[in-house]
Amino acid sequence: PTPAPAPTAAPKAPSKPHATWSKDHPFSATVTASKLLSGEGSTKETRHYELDLTGADFPFEPGDSFGVLPHNCPDEVAALLDAARLKANTLVKHNGAEVELGTLLLEHKDLAHVTMDVVRLYGEDASGPAAAQLATGDKKALSTWMTDNFIVDVVNAHPSYTVDPQRFADALRELRPRLYSVANSAKVSGNSVHFTVETLRYEAHGIARKGVASCWLADRVGEGGKVPLYLEANANFRVPTDPSTHVIMVGPGTGIAPFRGFLQEREATGAKGKNWLFYGHRNAACDFLYEDELTGWEASGLLSRLDIAWSRDQEQKVYVQDKLLEQKVTLWSWLEAGAHLYVCGDAIGMAPAVEAALLRTARDVGGKSDDAAKAWLKELKDAGRYAKDVY
Repeated sequence: PTPAPAPTAAPKAPSKPHATWSKDHPFSATVTASKLLSGEGSTKETRHYELDLTGADFPFEPGDSFGVLPHNCPDEVAALLDAARLKANTLVKHNGAEVELGTLLLEHKDLAHVTMDVVRLYGEDASGPAAAQLATGDKKALSTWMTDNFIVDVVNAHPSYTVDPQRFADALRELRPRLYSVANSAKVSGNSVHFTVETLRYEAHGIARKGVASCWLADRVGEGGKVPLYLEANANFRVPTDPSTHVIMVGPGTGIAPFRGFLQEREATGAKGKNWLFYGHRNAACDFLYEDELTGWEASGLLSRLDIAWSRDQEQKVYVQDKLLEQKVTLWSWLEAGAHLYVCGDAIGMAPAVEAALLRTARDVGGKSDDAAKAWLKELKDAGRYAKDVY
């Protein structure tokens, strides 16, 4: 295979005030800790990261996120170059400058998502599957085919077709930043930011696949390594300004991240409002993220209530939405008393199921009709008492 270039060092932070840190001018933070949170036997590899922000002066708060600019895996770059019969040291243009193709693929291009430009480029090979997909005119089937394949899969499916390096580079979309929720309070951790990240590893088409950013952090950055990042503030996902306000948090899996920050903040400021956390994961024995901290906060009373849904510890799966319904009477009383509700995690399955549980609570306990329940939930959102950070 054509060798890929060695990973380059993360860009050095320019000497500018914090207001200038952005996707185009990221700060280079140093990883000071990388710890495995999931235990032996877990089907998920989840890690806790701590990064030193000294010199950046980021005014972050719990509820914010940081955009991280990752690099692709050098082995995947080499495999793609080899499949396309292209050389790493070939010069191509990118953003008005010349750069080696290998470096461009490593640091700037998305190697996973098949774009229409890629389909059209390889569709010029009349004997290949890209041309066949275009010829059908079936947009839904084409979309599914694009989703099911990586760039390297498309290239491998056209083994005798050689493309122009510049056209190949231009057909790939830009590598996008990954947003990670702040998992701590600066009032406790000072100039350090914490992330809770699930390392994505799976297989597709008989090939081992890796999450771009999560595997970059877990496998190649390491403690002492540099991570280019910038702040993405989220003023709509904050602890209540009134410290006496009760807080209900729903955060299964890595959705626990912002709520660890919330609880640190509430403890540091001496907030008198009650805190109720709904947490969920697969198995209690190996998936209790931040167990010592959460059980410690429960014992101290900072966490007034801790309800946990272990989905795989019994025959029938139990999720956070089920725990919400189990406690719907108390849940309703907290919300009627002015509590703020926060949800973080999966946008496709969990978040809609939680919303359905809230609507059912409004009907079953609040005695509301379907329309009135929807209006009630909208009022919570409009009042800033129901906030979601989902992905």
